[in-house]
Amino acid sequence: MAAYEPIPQRAYFKYLSPSIIVLLLLTVLPVLFTLYLSTSSLSFASPRPERFIGLRNYSRLLDDARFLQSIPVSALFIVAPVALQLVLGFVIAVVMNERLPGMRWLRYVLVAPMVIPPIVTGLTWRVMFTPKLGSVNYFLSLLGLDGPSWLTDANWALTAIVIVAVWGWTPFVALMFLAAMQSFPDELYEAAVIDGATWVQTVRHVTLPLLKPTVTFIGILRTMEALGIFPIIYIVTAGGPAAATETVNFYAYVSGFSYLKVGYASAIIVVFFFMLLLIIGPTMRYLLRNFQVAS
Repeated sequence: MAAYEPIPQRAYFKYLSPSIIVLLLLTVLPVLFTLYLSTSSLSFASPRPERFIGLRNYSRLLDDARFLQSIPVSALFIVAPVALQLVLGFVIAVVMNERLPGMRWLRYVLVAPMVIPPIVTGLTWRVMFTPKLGSVNYFLSLLGLDGPSWLTDANWALTAIVIVAVWGWTPFVALMFLAAMQSFPDELYEAAVIDGATWVQTVRHVTLPLLKPTVTFIGILRTMEALGIFPIIYIVTAGGPAAATETVNFYAYVSGFSYLKVGYASAIIVVFFFMLLLIIGPTMRYLLRNFQVAS
């Protein structure tokens, strides 16, 4: 019987090199090209030739009121939808975990918002938010309330985007929580009942502590997804009214494809990329540290 001979590392690289080259072409090169464009004056709306201008595009961002306005809007579309999704998703998961009649069919209903394409979701909600034709104001009128101008008032337009985001992704959060709850050992709940704990006390002192790693993971996942809320904004409000619902990445799209300022739009995208790193980096370290402690 022939002795086992270890495979040299060069052999692994030979088989992995095509995948590595493709990944470099699809990820690293576009990032480097975007960095290059952010230091240029490239603009399809200007007859002047492209030239290197250094960090001038970045310095312009500090004086751009529209860009500065997009930063808190982006923060709002991260904090508000994610917080509401976690709270509502937890409540729905707790109810579904009680194995009440009809809970099986409720799971199928919850999957529906997740499988609907974003463009269909946006168009549907845009019609529903129309003041005189939409169903939202109609149901509010049945309650004796005057429906607002959802898409033409700045504050209500922000609320409309948050509602759409919460409706679309709360079912996902609920199903993730439900899957985690159903993996918990029944002995813990039986012990709580024997000790005389009420249903609310059981949820507070047994379910919530066990869900802490799941809450952290889903919170990070939904935060990263919330930063890419571009399709819903584009369909429902198109960034309006008066750029009230314009996030940083949406402003980059407007600058590049509407105003044709490619260099300036690239600088916005680079800043947006570093904003993602500032959010994702610490949270990923926190998550990995918790997993290492748990293991």
